[in-house]
Amino acid sequence: MMRFYKLLLLILFTIPAVFTLSAQEFFWEGAETFSPRPGKFPVSVNSSDFSIVAWQEVTPNSDASVTSGGFINIFLAIKEQGRDWVQRGIVGGPYVYLGTEPSIISMVIDNKGRILIAAASGNAQAEILISENRGFSFSKYIVNLGAENSVAPRLYVRADGGYLLFITRGSGQSLSICYSRSDNGINWSPFEFFTQENALSLNFLPAHGSIGRKDIVFYQSLAIGTESISTYQLYYKTSEDGGKTWTEARRFTTFNDPVVQGQSCSTGTNKRR
Repeated sequence: MMRFYKLLLLILFTIPAVFTLSAQEFFWEGAETFSPRPGKFPVSVNSSDFSIVAWQEVTPNSDASVTSGGFINIFLAIKEQGRDWVQRGIVGGPYVYLGTEPSIISMVIDNKGRILIAAASGNAQAEILISENRGFSFSKYIVNLGAENSVAPRLYVRADGGYLLFITRGSGQSLSICYSRSDNGINWSPFEFFTQENALSLNFLPAHGSIGRKDIVFYQSLAIGTESISTYQLYYKTSEDGGKTWTEARRFTTFNDPVVQGQSCSTGTNKRR
């Protein structure tokens, strides 16, 4: 946050200079190669004293009878204060996939400085990778997702220091968000529905944050409006008991139908809830 304020002050006091320099020269250094091998879907997180980046690299399927798919490995790099990035190499995998390569990983640093990675490993399972030594080694634990049609998990640290694991599960014409809780990252509760509102049939992309002891989860839903016009809106729920119970969904945005000519989008309601 302090870095943000320093940057803001710098911009305010050097506005005239902005018009004589390009955005690239003023804000960004030249791009450098981070990994010599092709990688996809980088995920980055940081704590007060170190940062980490994880990404996926693919080994193509060598079976001539299979024209697509392959094996995904998870690579990790870490940067501690005052030091350069250090590549840790492969920390998870290989995970089999078919068709187009999916994004399978989610990652956090918890309050104890541990690195936790959740990876969809196939067969209705996820793998939880936990490192207590800043990525030198990882312990692996299996979590049963409950269904084959579950989208890759999203892992978050709760306000009380525990963990939440979200998945999106499809059934017929609906998408439902389900979640599991853990106090140690190893033992996980059975998945249960996070979104049960009948009026919201498509729910996906949960994102978590916390304020004090309160957990807040935003997610997208397809809302049916007047004259049967459907729009994608943001909704949110909160919990004050570590995710054991959640409030009813509250609508956060009032996006208009972008297809209707002359309408514009607002970024949210003007009312406090």
